[in-house]
Amino acid sequence: FLFKYNCTRLIWAYMGFSGLLIFGLLGSMVGMEVLQKLEIPIDIITFGFVVWNFSVVGVLVTFFWPAPLIMKQGYLIFIGTVVAFYFTRIPEWTTWVLLLAMAVYDLFAVLTPGGPLKILVELAQERDEEIPALVYEARPILRAVRSGGGGSQGGGGGGR
Repeated sequence: FLFKYNCTRLIWAYMGFSGLLIFGLLGSMVGMEVLQKLEIPIDIITFGFVVWNFSVVGVLVTFFWPAPLIMKQGYLIFIGTVVAFYFTRIPEWTTWVLLLAMAVYDLFAVLTPGGPLKILVELAQERDEEIPALVYEARPILRAVRSGGGGSQGGGGGGR
């Protein structure tokens, strides 16, 4: 709906705010529990400073700034872990109902001919724009290759 009416700034603002809440609020609560379980003393000012920096960098890396892929993936794994942790805190039946609802909506969005995903992709292609706040991407990772074949001879085989 918002992308259709060209409200991409509102989409980015929502994604940034929700990311800040996940990193800052939910992540700090999990972090505080871990520190208490491990009996690591920390003052509130230092903890707040670390949480603020972690949250702001997480939002910027995840949504707005180019960053190393491993860093972006680390923050995305953190988001998934924190959300999964909070799913364990609600009643089991609620977790299953939410999971089922998300699965059914995902099937609807992806498989139906007039589904929201198809409409979104077609609209983005028509406008020649990227889909806003698309966080997960599937692209190959290019790794550095050592030159010289890795051996001390530098050859790369024999003379057969």
